[in-house]
Amino acid sequence: MPTRCASVGKVLTRGLSRQSFGDLAERVVQLHYCTTFRQPCELFEPPTGRRLDFFDENSGEHRCAAMARFLKLHNPHVDQAAIEGMCRASHPKPLSVKVPDLISHALFREFYEIKPNSDSGRRDGAEKIALFNTLCHPLVANLPYRPGSQYRPDFVVPIAIGSGLGRPFQIGIHVFWALDGLLLWELCPVTERPEEDKCTALMRAAAVAALVLHRTPPELAAARLDRLALGATSPLRASVGAGGANATADVRYVQLLLNDHRGRAGAPLIAEDGQYGPRTGTAITDFQAAATGVPDGRVDPGGPAITALEGGHLRAMFAATEAAVAEQPLPAAPDDTIYHDTDDEPGDDDDRIGFPISAQQLAEALDEEIAGYLTALY
Repeated sequence: MPTRCASVGKVLTRGLSRQSFGDLAERVVQLHYCTTFRQPCELFEPPTGRRLDFFDENSGEHRCAAMARFLKLHNPHVDQAAIEGMCRASHPKPLSVKVPDLISHALFREFYEIKPNSDSGRRDGAEKIALFNTLCHPLVANLPYRPGSQYRPDFVVPIAIGSGLGRPFQIGIHVFWALDGLLLWELCPVTERPEEDKCTALMRAAAVAALVLHRTPPELAAARLDRLALGATSPLRASVGAGGANATADVRYVQLLLNDHRGRAGAPLIAEDGQYGPRTGTAITDFQAAATGVPDGRVDPGGPAITALEGGHLRAMFAATEAAVAEQPLPAAPDDTIYHDTDDEPGDDDDRIGFPISAQQLAEALDEEIAGYLTALY
């Protein structure tokens, strides 16, 4: 199994980005559940549907109303209004109520909560399981459902396969059963050189690209990724190379990007030691001869060499996601959303958390993710 996995809260910085990726992860689980376990699901469609599998997603009515309707349809003895009222009172934020992500009235009559693998995800998942268990108690609503134990996934869906920062890598969404009723997911890298900061950077780029491909019409996705690559802000502070200031941090950053290019080209890597010397100088002129046509041996802030290095890196990262998704497509995203709870991860201070996210809102959030991406590499 992959190593150095991380919760999305450690990879993406904006609450809207994390919520959108949570939507994607939960759709991955839904697809897997419906194609490997239930084969196929019978998705409940309020207000009139009587099908057996309820997923916590936007159905045009309040989440609590949809769940209460599902429970009443399959359990005529329950008080629908009381269940809806208890649900609505379960959280101060109206769209962060305690509704299980999946309830099945099929053979096993189970429910599951899907959470990011973080301290808050595990804690809040256990809280939601306990609350719904209370509803199931014979003295409350006497529902027949139990925390799920029959569906025990342990799989990875790749979202990037390629070469970055000088080494081959793979990144995927890892989903696994943690305990009765609780399914967890995380982002996992597989690289030959798993330094934590570089893994986090690779995962951020892959997550951003996956969200673009998940939420953008196919005919617009390539242009959107290209705009993201062009819009990233360079952190390079001073010139590196012949006659440059050659500050340690700047040299190390240029060496990292040169190795990113050289790794994809099959060329030997250079040391990333922050020291400018003949090998770094040769690597600069070799890159310039191939990419810019101006082999002056110096990488200047705002110049063609740094623009080509950074743009080439980001385009290669996005291409790695496009390659993975071409092999194993991500679930399609309709205009509505699964109601992913962000579990109060650090930085979840966006007023729109819990509401369906528009394409424009997501685009703005992803712009900010990539704007800080190169700075994180620096």
